Amino acid sequence: MVDVGDDGDVSQIGAHRHTQSSFHGEGGPSAHGRATHPSLPARAGRHVPRRQTAILRRIADSGHPCLDGCARSHVRGRGGAFGEDDPMGPTVVFRPDSSRVYAVICWVVAAGVLVAFAVNGGIGELVRYGALPLAVAAFGWAVFWQPFVEVGPDGVTLANVMRTVVVPWGAIDAVDTHWGVRLRTAAGAFGAWAAPARAGFGRSRSRREAENLPDRLFRGNGTVSASGDAAAVGSVIEDRLGRRDRLARTGARGTGPTPRARVNIPEVLALGVTVALAVVSLVAPV
Repeated sequence: MVDVGDDGDVSQIGAHRHTQSSFHGEGGPSAHGRATHPSLPARAGRHVPRRQTAILRRIADSGHPCLDGCARSHVRGRGGAFGEDDPMGPTVVFRPDSSRVYAVICWVVAAGVLVAFAVNGGIGELVRYGALPLAVAAFGWAVFWQPFVEVGPDGVTLANVMRTVVVPWGAIDAVDTHWGVRLRTAAGAFGAWAAPARAGFGRSRSRREAENLPDRLFRGNGTVSASGDAAAVGSVIEDRLGRRDRLARTGARGTGPTPRARVNIPEVLALGVTVALAVVSLVAPV
């Protein structure tokens, strides 16, 4: 299944090809005179000499998931001893730093308004209008602080404002990063609030940063935290899709194909209650 965005930021998962211009088709020589291999999705700007490619091709074609993971790590410039990494890599939790800054700003403003109410009008004004800054604080928590994207061994978790969607690897048909991370499945497309795309001149910078992500996002095991936009999150998701497909062919791992969604009850209650109290405090007679 193919879903091509306006600028080609879509992966065709089934055929192990990517429409981004950084990949070089069927293993032919690149513009730099170095060979690549279709089963080893090296990122842009990281090319492997022909001699190393021949060795890595034999490793990748051996079908062993651990060897394949090490070959991918070597292509990414990471190397490492055989068997030291989880075949699916570490679990990565993405939360954008900018959103956390916005959340802190909301909390500081809310605290300042509460203090102003208490100083100017005393307890009476604080009780009557205190719901307004509380609604601002709840908004910062639910909208900016809580959302995240988790790339784990069994799939991708998209924790948005009102609901959380868990998309297994086997359900993902394509990854679109043009307007933000969107995972396309047979059940529909699911977007990530915590992985926005940059616009304008920031888009090319975003792609360059996605080509040079830190090693800890690809090697080792356990859980690591990171901040990234749509391009960075999409790069990690595509890496895990390639690993998952290799493991699925060897029978080493399998996941269910149906995405699961649940309502974020704490966030919904916090926003609903504080906004309702704020409206009542504004419309109620003095």
